[in-house]
Amino acid sequence: FAGLSLYFEDGHDDLDDFGFDDYGSECDGIRITAFLDAGQDNLTPLGRLEKYAFSENVFNRQIVARGLLDVLREFSDNENDFISVMETVARMSEDGEPTVRAELMEQVPNIAMFLHESQPNFPAAFSRYLVPIVVRYLTDPNNQVRKTSQAALLVLLEQGLICKGDMETKVCPVLLDLTEPSSDDDYKIEAVAIMCKLVTMLSKDTVEHLLLLRFCELCSDARLFQVRKVNTHTSLVEEEGKEDSAPNQLCEEEKSMVQNVIPQQLLDQYLSMTDPARAQTVDTEIAKHCAFSLPGVALTLGQQNWHCLKDTYETLATDVQWKVRRTLAFSIHELAVILGDQLTAADLVPIFNGFLKDLDEVRIGVLKHLYDFLKLLHAEKRREYLYQLQEFMVTDNSRNWRFRYELAEQLILIIELYSHYDVYDYLRQIALTLCSDKVSEVRWISYKLVVEILQKMYACGAHDLGLNFINELIVRFCHCPKWVGRQAFAFICQAIVEEDCMPMDQFAQHLLPSLLSLSSDPVANVRVLVAKALRQSVMEKAYFKEPGSAYSDELEETVMALQADKDRDVRFFASQDSNMALMDTAALI
Repeated sequence: FAGLSLYFEDGHDDLDDFGFDDYGSECDGIRITAFLDAGQDNLTPLGRLEKYAFSENVFNRQIVARGLLDVLREFSDNENDFISVMETVARMSEDGEPTVRAELMEQVPNIAMFLHESQPNFPAAFSRYLVPIVVRYLTDPNNQVRKTSQAALLVLLEQGLICKGDMETKVCPVLLDLTEPSSDDDYKIEAVAIMCKLVTMLSKDTVEHLLLLRFCELCSDARLFQVRKVNTHTSLVEEEGKEDSAPNQLCEEEKSMVQNVIPQQLLDQYLSMTDPARAQTVDTEIAKHCAFSLPGVALTLGQQNWHCLKDTYETLATDVQWKVRRTLAFSIHELAVILGDQLTAADLVPIFNGFLKDLDEVRIGVLKHLYDFLKLLHAEKRREYLYQLQEFMVTDNSRNWRFRYELAEQLILIIELYSHYDVYDYLRQIALTLCSDKVSEVRWISYKLVVEILQKMYACGAHDLGLNFINELIVRFCHCPKWVGRQAFAFICQAIVEEDCMPMDQFAQHLLPSLLSLSSDPVANVRVLVAKALRQSVMEKAYFKEPGSAYSDELEETVMALQADKDRDVRFFASQDSNMALMDTAALI
C-alpha cells in the first residue's frame, strides 16, 4: 500500500487539464482504509479520518466518501468509535463540493445494509444520521447529487430499511415541498416516482391525508406526461381511489398494444422489461437492455405501430437509473429518423428537452448527436433550441472539458441549419466564450468554429456582420494581453486563408495588417504561428503573388524579418524550406 500516498496529499492537485473520465477508476480494488494505518503524523485512526475527510484537497474527500463502508467496518466493534464515524459522515454531507456529496450518497444504501446486519441499534443510528442526509439531498441544488439521492431512497424503500415514522415525518414533507405548484417541473417528476413507492408502505389514512390529493393534482397537469407515465406501473389512485372515477380517468392507460408485425407474445415480453419487479428478479440492468434495443424494435414495428412502444419509451425516459436515460439519449436521433417529423415533434421533443436538463452523463448523449436531431425538425421548432444552446456551457463538473469540446464540434455542424443572422446573434457569443476556455483542446476546436462562423457571414453576403465579427476577433485575440490569445489570432488567420472564408482583398484590408503586427511579438510561440500563416498560406495565394497587390511589399519585408529572427523555429517556418519540409512529410505519410 505504499502507493496510496499518491492519492492522499495535503497540497492542491491541479486537475484542470484532465477530462471528466481521467481520474477515479484507478482507486477501484485498493484498500482505501489503508490511510487509517499508522503513519508519520502520529495521529490516531479517527484523527487521520478527520484529516482526510475535511482535507483542502477535493480528491482526498472524494476517496473518503467512496470508502465510507470500509471505514465503518474498521470501527464497527467499538460503539464510541462507531458514533464518531457517523458524526463525521453527517459533517461530510455538508461538503461544498457536489462530487463529494454524490460519492457519499452512492454509499448510503450499502452502509444501511451493513448497519442493518451488524448494528443492534441500527434503527436509531440510521434514523439519526443517514435519513436526514438522504432527505436533504432530495432538494440539493446540484442535479447529480439530487438524482443520486433519489436512487438511494428508492433502494432503501424497496429494502424496507426506512421505518414508517421516518417516511411520514421526514420523507413525505419533503415530497410535498418538491411538488408545490411553484416548484420546478423536474422536481415534481422526480418526487412522484418516490410517492408511488411509498404508497404500499404507508397506512391508508396517511396516503389519503398527505399524498393522494397532491398526486391527483400532478396527474391533471397536462404538461407533465412523465407523472402520468409513472402511474402506469404503481398507482396511488389504484390503491386509494378505486371508488373515485375522476382520478381513474386521469390515470387510465410511461392504448391497445396489438399489432401484426411480430408475435404478440414476443412484444408483450419486451414491454414487460420496464416492470420494476423484473429488475429485482431477472436482471438489475434489464431496463437498460430494453432501452438499448428500442430503436431496433421501433424500426421493426414501423411508425404505424409506434403507439405500441410510446408508453414504454416514456417510462424508460424517466427511469431512476441514469444509465437507462443515457442509453436513450444516445439513440434518440435514430428513433427520430424512424418516426418521422410529426411523431418526433409530438412525442420525442418533450423527452429530448428533458434530457437537456439531465445529468451530464445523459446530456452528452443528446449533445453528441445534436446536429442529427435538430436537422430532422421543422425550422420553427429547430429555432427554439437556439435559446438553449447556451445551457450546454454549464456542466455538473467544471472539469468535464470534453463536454465543451463536443459542443464546439456540434456547433460547427449546426451552423448550416440556421440563418446567418441567428448564427451571429446566438452561436457567435458561445464560440468566443469557448475560445477562452482554460483547456487547450477546447480552444483549438473553437478557433475552427470561429472560422466557420465567419465563412457563413461572407457566404451569405452579410459583409457588414462579417466585418463586425472581424473587429471583435482583433480586439479579443490580436490585442489580447495573454500570448495564447495572440497565437490564436495567427492560427485563425491562417485557417481563414486556407478555407477561403472571405475574399482575399477583404482579408488583406481587414485582417492582414493585424497579423503582420504580431511578427514582432515578444513571445516566440506567437511569431512561429505568424511565420507559418504567412509563408504556408497567405503567400501561397495567387492574390498575394500578383505584382503590385495590396500589402505585397510589406508582406515580403515582414517575412524577410522573420527569416532573420533570433528564434530558430521562427526562422525555419518563415523560410521556403518550411514548405518543402511539409511536402516531404506529406509524401512520407
